[in-house]
Amino acid sequence: MAFNPRRLVPIVVIAAFAVGGYFVEQSRAAKRSGLSGVFEAQPSSLSPRLTGRVAKLLVKEGDTVKAGQPLLELETEPVAADATSSKALAEQANEQAKLVAAGPRVEEIRRQEGVVAEARATLERLRHGARPEEVSLSREQVARAQARYDLVVNGSRKEDLAAGLAALNGAKAQLAQAERGLTSEERGQIRARAVAARATAEQARRDADRMAKLAQEGAVSRADAEAAETKAQTTAQQAHDAEEAWRRAQLGTPAEELEQARQAVRQAQAKYDLLKNGSRPEDVRQAASDLASAKASLQLTLAGTRKEDIDAGAARLSQAEALLAELKNGARPQEVAAAEAAAKAALARSKGSDATLADRIVRAPVDGTVERLLVAVGDLVPAGTPAIRFSDPTDIWIRVYVPESDLAKITNGTPATLAVDGIDGLVEGVVESVSTRGEFTPANLQTTEERGKQVFGVRIRLKNKDTRVKAGMAATVRKFNTP
Repeated sequence: MAFNPRRLVPIVVIAAFAVGGYFVEQSRAAKRSGLSGVFEAQPSSLSPRLTGRVAKLLVKEGDTVKAGQPLLELETEPVAADATSSKALAEQANEQAKLVAAGPRVEEIRRQEGVVAEARATLERLRHGARPEEVSLSREQVARAQARYDLVVNGSRKEDLAAGLAALNGAKAQLAQAERGLTSEERGQIRARAVAARATAEQARRDADRMAKLAQEGAVSRADAEAAETKAQTTAQQAHDAEEAWRRAQLGTPAEELEQARQAVRQAQAKYDLLKNGSRPEDVRQAASDLASAKASLQLTLAGTRKEDIDAGAARLSQAEALLAELKNGARPQEVAAAEAAAKAALARSKGSDATLADRIVRAPVDGTVERLLVAVGDLVPAGTPAIRFSDPTDIWIRVYVPESDLAKITNGTPATLAVDGIDGLVEGVVESVSTRGEFTPANLQTTEERGKQVFGVRIRLKNKDTRVKAGMAATVRKFNTP
C-alpha cells in the first residue's frame, strides 16, 4: 500500500500547536516572573525646636541644598540678648573663681594688719585711761571756753574797743591808699630801688663768674666760689622782685587788691560794732553750751574708761584679728570648689543660651531638595510645628512582592537587576529587607493570575545613587542574582 503524505498533516499540525503553546507558556511565565513596583521616597518635615516668629526664608521650593545649610531663621533679638547676658555672667563667675583661688592680695593683708594695730592701740588706751597730756589738753579747753563765756557775758573791755577801732582805722587807711594809688615821689622811690637792685645783681653775677674761673685755676677755694654764686642768685631774685614792684606801681592798684582792701574794712567794721554793742543772746547761749561741753569732756577724761567701752574695744580687736587670720589663710577648699562650681554652672547656662540661639535656625539635615514651604515670613510658628517639607531624592527604594516559592533564594544583600521605565539599560539594586510575614493581596500586584497567592514584600534599594531615578517611577525586577 502506497504511503499517503496527507496522513502526516494532522500530526504536523498537532506538533506545531504543541511547540507554539510551549513558547507562549514560556513567554507568559517570563512575564509573570517580572516583579513590578514603583520607586518610593520618605519626605521629612523639618520643624523648629523653639517657638518664634519667622524672620527669614532662605530657600525656595525646589531648591537643592547641602547638609547643614540654613533654610529658615526665626527672630533672635530676645534670645540673642539672653545669650549675651549669660556669656557675661559666665565670664564674671569665672573671674570670681580665679579671685577666690588666688587668695587675698598682699595689700589687703597689710591694710588689715593696720586695722588690727589700730584696734589694739585703741584698746590699750581704753585700759590705761587718759594720758597726762590728754588731761592737760582738756583743762586748757575748759579754760578757753570759760574765758570766751566771760567775755561774752561781761562785754568788751576798753582796751578791746581801742584795739578794734585801731584795726578799723588801719583798714580804712589801706583802702584809701589803694584807691588813691602811689604818688609820683613813691613811684620814683620804687623805680630807684628797682634800678639799684638790677645793678647789684649784675655786679654779683660778674663777681660770681670771676670767682668760678679763679676756683678752676686754684686761686680761690671752691667754697668762696659757691658763696659768690649764691649771692648772685639771691641778688637776681631781689632785682626781679623790685622790677615787678615797679611794674605794678606803673599799672596802679589791681582790682583784686582793691576788693581785698574793701573786704578788710567790712570785717574790721563788723568786729568793732560787735565789741561796741555787746554780745547777742544767741552768742551767750553758744558760749554757755561750749563751756558745758568742755567741762563734760574733762569729767569723762578724769573719770577714765567705762568697762563696756573696754569690752567693745576688745570685741573690735578680736573681729579685726579674725579677719586678718582669714585673709592670711586664704579661701577654704570648700569655698574654692563652690566658686568653681558656680563658674561651671554659669558656663553651662551660657552654652545653653548659645544652643538656644543656634536652634532659631532650621538647617538641612542632609543633602536634599526643598519640596514645600509650609510657613511664610511673619508667621508665629510653635515649637515642633512642621515648617518645611524636605526630601533626599537619592534616598529612594522599590518594594516588590516575591512568591514564597522563590523566597528561599533571596536574603538581605542579594543583588537585583531592575528595568526602570523611561531609562535605557538596566539598573543594579540590592535587597535591603525581606518581610517576615506573607501577604495574599498586595496593593500593587500587577497580574490577576498571581492574586490570591501568598507573597512576601522585598525592599530593594539602588546599589549606586542614580539621579535619573525619581520617586514615583515604575520599575520591574528582571532577576535576582542569587548564587
